[in-house]
Amino acid sequence: MKRIALIITLCFIGVTGISQESFAEIESRVKEKVELNLWEDVLLIASELVIADPSRGDGYLYTAMAFYHLDNQPKVEKYLVKAQKKADAELQAKIDAFTEEMLSDDTTVNLVKDAEQFESSNNPRAACQAWYEAWEEDKTKVDYALNAVGYYIDFEEYEKALEILSDPNVSADPNARSVVDAIYNTPSMVAKEGYKSSMENGHAAFEYQNYTQSLDYFKQALTHRSNDPEATNMVAKCEEEILWKKALDSNYIEDTEKYADTYRSGKYISTANDRMRRSYVSIAKNCADSRNESGMIDMHNRYVNRFPGDQGIMDIKNLLLNYYFANAESSFKLKNYSNAKANYEQYLNVYSMGSKAEECRNQIKRCVRRLNQRSQGFLLYSYDEQSPFGLDFGRLNKRGVGGYMNIKMNAEIFTGFGVLYEVDNAGNETHPGEGVLTGQIREANIAVSTGLTFKLVYPLFGYVGGGAGYYTVYEEADVYFDDGDFWETDWFRNSDQTEFRFYPEAGLRLKFAKTLVFKYGFMFQEETIQQLGVGFAF
Repeated sequence: MKRIALIITLCFIGVTGISQESFAEIESRVKEKVELNLWEDVLLIASELVIADPSRGDGYLYTAMAFYHLDNQPKVEKYLVKAQKKADAELQAKIDAFTEEMLSDDTTVNLVKDAEQFESSNNPRAACQAWYEAWEEDKTKVDYALNAVGYYIDFEEYEKALEILSDPNVSADPNARSVVDAIYNTPSMVAKEGYKSSMENGHAAFEYQNYTQSLDYFKQALTHRSNDPEATNMVAKCEEEILWKKALDSNYIEDTEKYADTYRSGKYISTANDRMRRSYVSIAKNCADSRNESGMIDMHNRYVNRFPGDQGIMDIKNLLLNYYFANAESSFKLKNYSNAKANYEQYLNVYSMGSKAEECRNQIKRCVRRLNQRSQGFLLYSYDEQSPFGLDFGRLNKRGVGGYMNIKMNAEIFTGFGVLYEVDNAGNETHPGEGVLTGQIREANIAVSTGLTFKLVYPLFGYVGGGAGYYTVYEEADVYFDDGDFWETDWFRNSDQTEFRFYPEAGLRLKFAKTLVFKYGFMFQEETIQQLGVGFAF
């Protein structure tokens, strides 16, 4: 504060330079700061008024006002004296108003002090009167009013309490409504006021557009006189007003729709209809910007259902037409002909007479030609841990199904080309001499499977089929002549471990960059075996 006072003094006695602003412009800035209660800023700018026109005392008045709000009473008196010395009729009126405001504030403060003193000395009647008078001085102090209301309730002077609570400054307070409810629930008030007071207060609240409170009053009136035509009518009016206010305050069009559905001939139905028309188009535009197809369709359907034949329907329809056509063109360029065709057809479904309808029909024909192109063949190297050498070939159809065949084996199958003799699990051999097993074995297999391929979502294809395979085990043995001399080491086929197996298989084939094809799937025997493959489409 000392620093502020120093700045003000310097502004008055030592300012150099001349302000380029007019007196009116400076005063306008001062008034803005006053409105914002920025009193320290007011102190700084008020000095510019004195400099701009030393013959006027307005700058001194604003300085006095600032010091008043900054609780520096000696400075207030000092600058008021300066203002009075230069006051014309207009400025004098301002000084008088400010002086009256200070006196009013002082009166309120003194009354609050009196009320608190009466409370501490256990004088409720005097305290009540003091609180009431303090509120009368400053109606914005709702707590003063509620303090007085509390005493009037204790004195059972409900009419006076209700008089205060019905004041607009007080009735808006959430605590006031609960107090009103409490008063009207007292037996004496129910008996005394009943229907009449409820109706009067209901109408008063309705006039002040406090429809929620008004509704409570009219419903209360009906508890005293059920089926009363006036109270019933006012309940309906309050409910309509409440629903309409909710619609106005809401960001959701559903609340306006709810009003329109509830009050088809209501007081605000014309405004509600206009609001819905504008909102349907506005929301549809937002949906178009965010590429929300379902949102645009929803707004279109709502508009058609409520306002059939209205011009606004075409506004939303055009958004949908542009959306479908843009999607179709984009998909066509990316060679996604199925999606392009679907979007061109959606365009025609929305409006078959649209400006681009003929172009859509021509593009649909082009999409159909692309989709009916011949299927592609494929040739893959196929691998699984049981049969690492495989050849997988067939066709992938964009429309309909294709077929495939997979031939696979492992290297051990070639062992059997020279095998002449067999052995079983018991060790019985078909060799004429004697063979001694060395313990070395080779599990061999060769299998063929076939099945169908089908498109899932281009370029992803599925396949399902089955196959049969020859599976055997070769065991190594040292072979001797009948006289016991060593002859050679040979391979015997184990007859007990030789069999044909049948198995199902299924999986996926993915085309990549038009020419590459990848395969991943499973075959199912005693266990699940993964299948992998890579190759070319042609």
